[in-house]
Amino acid sequence: MGGAIPHQFRKPPAAGACETWQVAADAMDGDVSTQTEETLYLASPGAILEQIAGVADSAETPIVVAHNPDLESLSHMLAGALAVFELAGDRWSRLSADGAKLTHFVRPRELG
Repeated sequence: MGGAIPHQFRKPPAAGACETWQVAADAMDGDVSTQTEETLYLASPGAILEQIAGVADSAETPIVVAHNPDLESLSHMLAGALAVFELAGDRWSRLSADGAKLTHFVRPRELG
């Protein structure tokens, strides 16, 4: 992911989310704060966006795991699949569908 090291990870309380995170974490270096969020379980794209907007401003690179089709719908809103976005402002709480710049984009089939 172009050297992006996550600083915070949010996931639903589902076993699959833990497995997904473990695959990603094995490919990265760094200590990541992990939070289980009940609201991410079967969350709508808007609810996922709210979770991202709730990330502390000190967390430069958050990762959120959620279920499809909702995460994919949010990615389409933000123009990505597995995507890294640069926040347009300086506060996660100000995140909107057009408030981030796509810096890295990877389709699932490119992950191997």
